[in-house]
Amino acid sequence: MAKRICIILCLGVFLSCDTKLKEIPLDEISKDLKWNADKSAESILGFCDSEEDFETFKMRSSVKSRMHIHTGKYNLACYVYANDVSEISLGKLYRVNRLKGGVKKFKYKLAIKSQRFEFMELHVDLNSEKFIANYKIYGKEKGEEWISVLDDLELEVRKVVKENK
Repeated sequence: MAKRICIILCLGVFLSCDTKLKEIPLDEISKDLKWNADKSAESILGFCDSEEDFETFKMRSSVKSRMHIHTGKYNLACYVYANDVSEISLGKLYRVNRLKGGVKKFKYKLAIKSQRFEFMELHVDLNSEKFIANYKIYGKEKGEEWISVLDDLELEVRKVVKENK
């Protein structure tokens, strides 16, 4: 009996740990939710240069995202905007995925002018209250693979700091 319970529990845990992203058809996204996602994405792209976008970003952010304002992620995004792209604007929303805990990931193409990147994307995670739970910027350098731009830059910064200790 105990063995059956253990097998059932293990099977339940295994099946509930499905990491496959569940795509939501774009026509099933409410206008209100899409508006919130678009405004959140626009504020992420503009928060370094515009006080209004910075305030919008703070207002639309979860506690986790607000903490990023005082840590490296916000500064790294500003660095990328200033050094790796000469123009950047929000492009087309092309996919929405449902994640765990009611979080939805909105994936946008970005319209850019850049010597370094051929393509860029912004992924914005909104929690069930429509606040920014997380965001990532991805880039594809000419002839290279897609990278998480902020994560790679953070690794470079950490490496330099470690070398200079």
